[in-house]
Amino acid sequence: MSIETLLSLALMLAVVLGIIGVADLIITEQVLAEASARGARSAALGGTQDQIESAVRRVLGPVRAEGVQIFVGPVAGAPSPDQPVPPGGLIEVRVEVGARQATMTPFAPVGAQEKLVARSVMQRE
Repeated sequence: MSIETLLSLALMLAVVLGIIGVADLIITEQVLAEASARGARSAALGGTQDQIESAVRRVLGPVRAEGVQIFVGPVAGAPSPDQPVPPGGLIEVRVEVGARQATMTPFAPVGAQEKLVARSVMQRE
């Protein structure tokens, strides 16, 4: 009976840790989506690169913001990517961060080199 208890406890622990890891990954993806949306809103209102990055980093917090890459520009495939986005044009904010760095627990089911990406597009005002 004690062997059955030990085996069932080990199985229960593995299931609980797996659930914690998946929940952490889902929360991290939601935080990244919110960060890119806030950055896109700042960009749509005519914010500078520093203001956009600051908006993204505020949502991510100090731990997740380390090593984050923030790309701001016209939507991919726009006719002139080097020109500033005119009012009424679509502007994109893409946030990329290493999955291991962004998750708060070691139980998230992600690879060591895997990246999490969030992208938001808004119309410039």
